[in-house]
Amino acid sequence: MKWDRKDFMMLLIGLIPTIVALFNYNKLPLQMGTHFNAYNEVDGLMDRPAAIAMLIFLGVGVPLILKISRRVDPKSENYTKFEDVYETLRWVMSFFMLIIGMFLVMYNLGYHLNVKMFTSPLIGLLFMFLGNFMGKIRFNYTMGIRTPWTLSNETVWRKTHRMAGPMWMAAGVVMILSAFLPGSWSLPLTLSCVAVVVLIPTAYSYWLHRRLKA
Repeated sequence: MKWDRKDFMMLLIGLIPTIVALFNYNKLPLQMGTHFNAYNEVDGLMDRPAAIAMLIFLGVGVPLILKISRRVDPKSENYTKFEDVYETLRWVMSFFMLIIGMFLVMYNLGYHLNVKMFTSPLIGLLFMFLGNFMGKIRFNYTMGIRTPWTLSNETVWRKTHRMAGPMWMAAGVVMILSAFLPGSWSLPLTLSCVAVVVLIPTAYSYWLHRRLKA
């Protein structure tokens, strides 16, 4: 597997939260908050070493998995058909994990940050990005909407992704707007968006597969 400057830059970006955490190791609490509810309250804790190990995985593991997955994918030759999208996704995920990691470190260092106003827009922007490029992702076994029916037929794959793209973008907009709603509304709305963008494309791919076989 060939590595270039771009790959090392992504790994370095991913390690920034870990480096900041290690420089401030004694200032971090023994039990670090790593999960939050819709009311800006910590509802999940991890021991400090485990939390830092999680930062390493988020920052380095995710870009590394995306790098390796292409090499082991049975349809690796198809990646050349959406090379720009694939590379853009790797950069976006690297910065996404950087932002998530830095948020966790800053929160645990005592900075008063609003979790809902941070996570909802961030995830919404990610959904909009994915939706914008959904129709350009070519048939593979790693990225995209991978149902038994999209993976069995390239036509089903292509049409399902073209249908799902605008839906993911709309869900992203709703998630961003949900940040301005009370916690009792924003969380159910976000979960509903996730359910819609998963269930409808899945059902559509099944229907389309059956239709093409008829």
